[in-house]
Amino acid sequence: MSTKIYFIGSAPKSDEALKNFQDWRIPYLQSIKKELPDVEMLDFNDVDESIGPYNLFGHDCHLIKNAHVVVANAESKIGAGTAMEMLIAKYFQKPLITVLPKDTYHRRSNVTSGGKNIKDWIHPFIFCVSDEIVEVATVIAELIKKYIQNNKSPVKDITIINQAIEKYQNFIHN
Repeated sequence: MSTKIYFIGSAPKSDEALKNFQDWRIPYLQSIKKELPDVEMLDFNDVDESIGPYNLFGHDCHLIKNAHVVVANAESKIGAGTAMEMLIAKYFQKPLITVLPKDTYHRRSNVTSGGKNIKDWIHPFIFCVSDEIVEVATVIAELIKKYIQNNKSPVKDITIINQAIEKYQNFIHN
């Protein structure tokens, strides 16, 4: 049985955009296949925007549900769809590996907030829903092995929302 991966991130929204689309998923997949040749990419390109919003949303949710692992490309600013898909991955209890290099839009070095220095600031929503955050795609295969082959690593699920609320409430009451 092959391991099914769904990649989330920048995607073309029109035929015109598709013509110039540099498919970032290909190098990710090639890197993974060096160590895991039996992986299969679930492809969002098998439908287009013309099927309508509910069908497109259902299509992407279906792919996440059927993936063994979800990999998010956050190397540049992510959009609403990617952010939602990250949360949907938690709804379906899928391991979520996020590629987020330092000093990019959602991860910054030495941010000062409240008069305190945050050495490695990561956007809280990305930090909390990701099971793994890596700087480069070349380590994804090793993490997939950790989640799929070893089946030992815990995966965050949708309860991360209530856990965060509880943590915050404990923080403000102490």
